Amino acid sequence: MKKFAFLPLFIFAQIILNAQPVITSSIFAPPGQFLVYQSVDTTNLSEGPSGINQTWDYSNVILDGNTDTNFFYLPSNTAYYSFFPSSNLASLETYDPSTVVYFTDNSSFTEFNGGALEDTGDTIVTTYINPQRFIEYPATYNSTMSDPYEIVTSFQLAGNTLYDHTVGTESYLADGYGTFITPAGTCAAGLRFKRRTVEVDTTFINGAIADIIEGYNTHYSWLCQGSTMTFDIVYDTTISIIDGTTYDKQASYTLGISTSIQNINNVIAFNLFPTLSADLINIEISDAKFYNSICIITNSLGEEVFRKELINEKNFQVDINEFRKGNYFVSIKNDLGKSVETFIKL
Repeated sequence: MKKFAFLPLFIFAQIILNAQPVITSSIFAPPGQFLVYQSVDTTNLSEGPSGINQTWDYSNVILDGNTDTNFFYLPSNTAYYSFFPSSNLASLETYDPSTVVYFTDNSSFTEFNGGALEDTGDTIVTTYINPQRFIEYPATYNSTMSDPYEIVTSFQLAGNTLYDHTVGTESYLADGYGTFITPAGTCAAGLRFKRRTVEVDTTFINGAIADIIEGYNTHYSWLCQGSTMTFDIVYDTTISIIDGTTYDKQASYTLGISTSIQNINNVIAFNLFPTLSADLINIEISDAKFYNSICIITNSLGEEVFRKELINEKNFQVDINEFRKGNYFVSIKNDLGKSVETFIKL
């Protein structure tokens, strides 16, 4: 069953300066921005102690070579807005560029409303009939939250009707504050959340139970006041009647990048295909205003790897054989604006 990954909590922070960190207000990056985070090796990695005036030093973590990028959009400019009309922010992640996720983000709380994707020509919509809340404001040391949620998904696959139903509870305790250090820098006013997610996911095929999965997730997340700098450690346990018990541990930190990805009204100036490629990508400019422009390709660290001046040019190819594997951003811009698309080099 397709699952939507939770965005890491580094996107949950707009914090006012105080001796004890206090999260007071809405926290996502605005539409037209993106954030990049780096995954790390979890061998011998520990969450360390709770409490006040702690120092958590993760400056020497080993990178595992994986990065991910979260793009943020106005929901009304996305393909599945009609399914989530109450949302005020949408996100797309490069690890799964076919999936759009939707949020409500305001001065009182941030919560997840669902997501949608295209699969073999069908639209699969996952709806939180009771949204999953991530955080409530204000939050400071010893703040707590406990919130139930419920998810449903129904779709057709190979002539069968699949229905997925999940019930769970999201809770947290802000169990420490102090200084945390990552390869991206030092935060002297960090607040750590110990989060717990417990859920039961039941999958039905043509009305009969096909699998029941119990999920237990413990997530330590460090937020830095006034910055997108964070660190996250996640422990997952899943118990399936089919696959048995599995364990997983993940960790990541944000690279602190928050860069404009467009500067006019969410223009779609060109088509890029394929979005997964090992050798060539094709670019077809669909907006005549951009026939004379500049095409720039950057990697997930913001490093420029390709530049081409376009003079009355509508269609062209880019040889990416020498590019390293990973996520890339293609921007086409001129004085009238800028449009960005993404691809993954295999």
